[in-house]
Amino acid sequence: MQGKTGGEVRKKIMWVSGISLVFAFFFSLLTIPSTVLLDSEGAKGEMDWVHLSPALYWMNIVGMTVWIAILTSLFCLLVSLMVILFRYVASRR
Repeated sequence: MQGKTGGEVRKKIMWVSGISLVFAFFFSLLTIPSTVLLDSEGAKGEMDWVHLSPALYWMNIVGMTVWIAILTSLFCLLVSLMVILFRYVASRR
């Protein structure tokens, strides 16, 4: 079996990271609300919907994107470590 060069591995890691960032960004756009429902203490009436400021909305988007990207990176790291472990165990037999 032929080994991969460092450049090929870095290229694949960059592709996976870029794709996961794009998916995380779109997922954040879909899940972060632009309005919030105030409880009865802060509301004028029974229930009151308040629009978030654009800065707060985009801070939420960026924060969620970074959080999802970190979790995706940790998952990819865990999978790659498991693959390395299984290959090591298979080569020892």
